[in-house]
Amino acid sequence: MDDRAMALLLRMLEIRKERAAMASRSAQQAYLKAKHFSQQVDAYAHEYDLNWAKSVTQGDRVDHLQAQAAFTDRLQDTAAEQRQEAHHLEQESQRALSKVVQESDRVRAIRQWQDRQAKMQKLQQAKREERAMEDVIQARHSLR
Repeated sequence: MDDRAMALLLRMLEIRKERAAMASRSAQQAYLKAKHFSQQVDAYAHEYDLNWAKSVTQGDRVDHLQAQAAFTDRLQDTAAEQRQEAHHLEQESQRALSKVVQESDRVRAIRQWQDRQAKMQKLQQAKREERAMEDVIQARHSLR
């Protein structure tokens, strides 16, 4: 491949890497938000459960205790759903991060190839200059 094609390929890979990084950050933020919300719902369900137990010991009305128990159950179900959602978002975040690493590796490989090509070109240019200098020296030597 010529240098322009490799430069274009490198630019395309850099754009893919940037997009993957943005997607990874977005997925990480969604995961952290869901995790925080899940923790809040868990804490609220636990607090509500403690209040229900306190109401039981104080001898609250049965219908009130049943309503509190049902609400506590719904809170605990919601908390379980939120934990599952947070887990799913965590996995999605890990996949997005893995994609960023893959894209970074590809960009690094192309840059290394370009560096090797540049070194080879410099070496070839130095050899050409050395041969030209030797030709000049031989020409001067043969004229004498």
